[in-house]
Amino acid sequence: MSKRKKKTLKDRKANPNGSYWQKKADEALMVQFRGKPCEVCQSYGITNTTGTCGHHVVPKKVSAYMRHVKRNIVIVCQGHHTGSNELAFHSTNILAVNAALEWLKECRPDALECLYTYKKFRNTKVDYEAKYLELKGE
Repeated sequence: MSKRKKKTLKDRKANPNGSYWQKKADEALMVQFRGKPCEVCQSYGITNTTGTCGHHVVPKKVSAYMRHVKRNIVIVCQGHHTGSNELAFHSTNILAVNAALEWLKECRPDALECLYTYKKFRNTKVDYEAKYLELKGE
């Protein structure tokens, strides 16, 4: 059994659709959302910036194209991301997930629309290097 040769940084950078550029584009996008107030908390009149992050409405693994679409991102605190039994996007409580979808319908219909349209882009090839450069310039 032969060992696979580890790719050099130069080799990884040479593929605009590879994981090197995908990770760079991911970071360039998500840095824009860190430290911003939770959108769910704000809709209830509370300003909460503790532990906020960007939640992908259409999961990254489901759609390469939607991965870097800003309207597909909702800024949420840890509680509204995974921790709440009342409203959380990644809760084990189905009622909390349903509440999150209802919240999207009322407060972020643009993000909810991503769920209805992502299949149109299912076979769209993404140039992650170009996406990184685009996001980095914003």
